Amino acid sequence: MPLKFVLSSVSKGSLFTSTLPALERSEVPTILLPDSHPFSKFWCNHLISLSQRGRPFQSVVDALLSIALGNPSWKENARASNIVSLQAEMTNLLAENPPNVVVVTGLGEKAYGLHFREFGLWPFVGISYEFIQLWMAAEEGSDIKLGLTALLFASLNHEIAHWVQTLVSVFFMLK
Repeated sequence: MPLKFVLSSVSKGSLFTSTLPALERSEVPTILLPDSHPFSKFWCNHLISLSQRGRPFQSVVDALLSIALGNPSWKENARASNIVSLQAEMTNLLAENPPNVVVVTGLGEKAYGLHFREFGLWPFVGISYEFIQLWMAAEEGSDIKLGLTALLFASLNHEIAHWVQTLVSVFFMLK
């Protein structure tokens, strides 16, 4: 079954800010993160990396496909044309309808990110404001900046995986 019949989203990868208490009250984020914020550029570049052929995050796209298909070994016996087709569908989803991101104040040391699987909030993945502040404060080129950048990529990809799982769940709940 082609993914486009299973995975659909209306989100556009917009960036918002909110607080943990507001999200816990199921308040949908409405305050946009300014385009001038350093995380905005980071997010845009990451989306480009996820959605281009020959990208450095091919393994992330394949992992997201494993979640969407419910099969971690989907590539093992697949024809090359099917692999390419599925990868193209996932990268199209990420390019055209990626999750919205909310920078969440109040996560503190509890978590780097989060995803709520409930009505109104499922199109969002959350990333800790405090974590982003640490990343922004780190000296360019330092080992700390490199480590925080890797954690930021990993956190985003982890939350995107939760988002994909939610898309699959919503499809089968509505079926």
